[in-house]
Amino acid sequence: MQLSGRTLYTLIVIINSFSKKSSLYSKIETSEIEYKLKQIRNILEKNLRKFSLKNPESKQEFQSLLHWFTTNGDHRDLDLVKQVKRKLPYSSKKILRLMNIAEEEIRMRVKKSFQLLGYVNPFNEYPAPVVPIGKNKDNKLVAVYSGSFDPFLILDKDHDYIEFDDKLKHSLEDFNYSEYKLFAFSQYDIVCYLIEEEKEFYINLLKDKNLSQDNPFVRYSFAKVTEDIDVILQEIVQCIKYLYSKSPDMIPSWYDTEKERFSDLWKQKNLEFPSEEELKSLALQN
Repeated sequence: MQLSGRTLYTLIVIINSFSKKSSLYSKIETSEIEYKLKQIRNILEKNLRKFSLKNPESKQEFQSLLHWFTTNGDHRDLDLVKQVKRKLPYSSKKILRLMNIAEEEIRMRVKKSFQLLGYVNPFNEYPAPVVPIGKNKDNKLVAVYSGSFDPFLILDKDHDYIEFDDKLKHSLEDFNYSEYKLFAFSQYDIVCYLIEEEKEFYINLLKDKNLSQDNPFVRYSFAKVTEDIDVILQEIVQCIKYLYSKSPDMIPSWYDTEKERFSDLWKQKNLEFPSEEELKSLALQN
């Protein structure tokens, strides 16, 4: 449910009014209620600011909101600020400068909240996307999961992970968990790429015909991320070819699963997902 700015404002007023009357309910744990009300109020106020940043009523309000996000914005606000920057409601050198300051301040605050130490490879083989491991601002060992409301999963201090040497730490010093992900070509050959350029990263990765040639299903897992039907089709054909040589009885069930998964993507291009026979024919040609 998306709330309008007026609705958010009304909710804040109601919560403020209720919290002032909480003394009337002395038998209730008022301190706990007030704490929860404060949390809700803060969330609503921040959502109101986010809404207003996209739809400011005046240039003065927009500047005030930019100052607020510059000081208080966190990893969840970085995308918002970048989106607004791409389509500024008010164009002037001053506004652009304020936007750049807000973006950079949030970026630096996010970067300081996490120290990258290494990674965990959940796939136990390479190449593979890997999970960043490091210390948060409370000096606790955490794993980073991009896109989550809370990106940090606190780990036991003795949790196993592959630690970077000084050279790798230096090469990845620009890593910012809110903007980047890690990919490992081998245990100590690690790169980071922009989350917003993830599809392009995997498209370029798959241009290397030597990458995971012994396991076409690894390449196929990378192709899925691209949402590019040409790239996906190329890797589906290689998987069919592999199954044809190793276990042809598995092809029909595997095909049905992938057709169900990707038919809508083909329909978006006004195309029909290739038939099993078409894919077999393409596989035997390669």
